[in-house]
Amino acid sequence: MSDLRGNKCVPAVRGVARGAIVAGLSACALMLPSLAAAFNLVTPVEAQASAAYDEVHPPVPFVARSIDPLGPRIDIVSPDLAAALQSPMAILVKFQAAGGAEILPTSFRARYGAFRIDITDRLLKAAKVTKEGIHVERAELPTGSHRLFLTIEDNAQRTAEREVRFTVQ
Repeated sequence: MSDLRGNKCVPAVRGVARGAIVAGLSACALMLPSLAAAFNLVTPVEAQASAAYDEVHPPVPFVARSIDPLGPRIDIVSPDLAAALQSPMAILVKFQAAGGAEILPTSFRARYGAFRIDITDRLLKAAKVTKEGIHVERAELPTGSHRLFLTIEDNAQRTAEREVRFTVQ
């Protein structure tokens, strides 16, 4: 039997039946993230806290903006925010640089709700940000109203921010 101490999924085990080790490794493989599997972009607790705050303090209208008029743009390709949305959903966001600049994918940030909870790491576990944008295949969101704040920067240090409001039924 080989030594399993180098495997981070299971500790070193001695005297355990080979079948138990295989079963344990199989269970660990099932826990690994999959790009095709749905993931929780926002937890129900985060959604409820944000909705409760917004009920007491209604959000003011927000428009997509480039902090610098020559800065990048953030466009939501899908989902259709005017339609009734179901979870899980695909999300496709496109970035457009301006004035010969290039988008810096590492500058991308996604924040959620009234408290602007940073959900960037969750998103990056299921999708890759490129200079062109980001595509999420299956994002799980609780039913209710949601607000996302997306931010991107270009190599001329110009920043764009886009608020996205939508409702999941």
